[in-house]
Amino acid sequence: MKKVVFNETMEVVDRAIRDGKGFGAVAIDARGAPKAEDLEPVSPFLMRFALDCAEDVRVVNSSDNNSFPGKGFYMGRMKVHQIFTSDSAWGQEGKSSPFLRWEEQGVLFSSKYFYNCKVERLTDTGFIMMRGVKIVIPPRDAEHLIDGEHYSYVLYNRHFYPGPHVAIGVSTDVLQSLLQGALIPADDFVGFSPKQVDVSKVDLSYAGLLDGSKRCGKTIMDLTYGSVIGTGLCNVFPPFSSPYYSWEMDAIRAYGWRDSWGHVHKAFLIRYEGDEDRLEVFRELHTEVYHWARTCQDYLTAWQFALSFYKMGTTLAHKDDTRQDQMQVGESELEFESREATSVHAYRYRMLEEAYRWFKGGREQGWTLSKMPVLHFAYTIDPNSIPTNERRKFELDTATMVLRVGGEEIQLPQDGNGMGEREREIWRTYVVPFFEQESTGWEPRFLLRDGAFSLYE
Repeated sequence: MKKVVFNETMEVVDRAIRDGKGFGAVAIDARGAPKAEDLEPVSPFLMRFALDCAEDVRVVNSSDNNSFPGKGFYMGRMKVHQIFTSDSAWGQEGKSSPFLRWEEQGVLFSSKYFYNCKVERLTDTGFIMMRGVKIVIPPRDAEHLIDGEHYSYVLYNRHFYPGPHVAIGVSTDVLQSLLQGALIPADDFVGFSPKQVDVSKVDLSYAGLLDGSKRCGKTIMDLTYGSVIGTGLCNVFPPFSSPYYSWEMDAIRAYGWRDSWGHVHKAFLIRYEGDEDRLEVFRELHTEVYHWARTCQDYLTAWQFALSFYKMGTTLAHKDDTRQDQMQVGESELEFESREATSVHAYRYRMLEEAYRWFKGGREQGWTLSKMPVLHFAYTIDPNSIPTNERRKFELDTATMVLRVGGEEIQLPQDGNGMGEREREIWRTYVVPFFEQESTGWEPRFLLRDGAFSLYE
């Protein structure tokens, strides 16, 4: 049992630390390409993903992206059945989508990537994505409660957040009270509003959330707290906190020993109080916290997969797209989706078009080479991964529009825009096959050429 508790604890801790270092995986997408005169202005790529793939999108009202927690957005009610599409959307009759059985049967995601995430529950899950913090608000039901309280999962950007904490659990009611008035519906957002709550003035640090929780008579969980190592996730709650650790003050007087993080060793309950049955409460608490944490981490991974599918153009979730190479005059939505399903449809060129936005905008504005990202094929499940030579299935340099694949260097038309037949033919031939063959764990990802760590500067 002790080994199981240790392994489960390390699963949660390792995953949190890895994800906390992975904000750079979406830094380029969140920033958006520089404007180009001959291209229609668009929102940053990550915001377009939210608008296309969720029914409830709100913008975080922030006056300063360089002050923690930075700018961002909320997305809820994700369009699950349009994001994780059926096999027909993959363009080849009889070829299964890797997510087909999860969608149709409603079973758990593959154990290779997930612990306890059901795809349909994403419709009831909310995500707040900011430069300095990611928040997962799980469905409000008994499965996501700890001691009757509904908690949200808060993940800090280790390269932007000024503190040692990585991942914490905070009462959803506390978060909502702090952020009330700071989330503006996307359709109403026209820029920062001084009349609304400025999130840069809201303290979302660990200390701020702890104080906010105490004021509401609630507690907080620190999932990477040093005290959990060797003891279990029951120790995520602060020392002396109610209801689980109010006994520790008396224990210190009698026992005198506590660990480096302030918790009294559970041996006190046996040695001084003879209350061995009480240990079962902490075993059950560990199990509750483990289930909640791994499930929330799964929702975040599912969000990453949704973004991955969106990048590769395999989703059917699109908002207000009226381009002539899409819906034809007199064509019903069903006919349009059917036509999409039998060909390499226009959304497969989404990242090609985005690369051209960087190329043309960067040139017009005189951006230096170091600012121009390179499009790689990276591992979805590890947002902190930096492509190595063997993983670099293809590489598109937005400074030159040179595509490197299979030992070849192919020059894409520099006078193109991602919608021309010349560049699309190259994309279809050399890049799209990767989307179909490697889609169960890889994605096209923009990184700065100097490596992922430069994204955090």
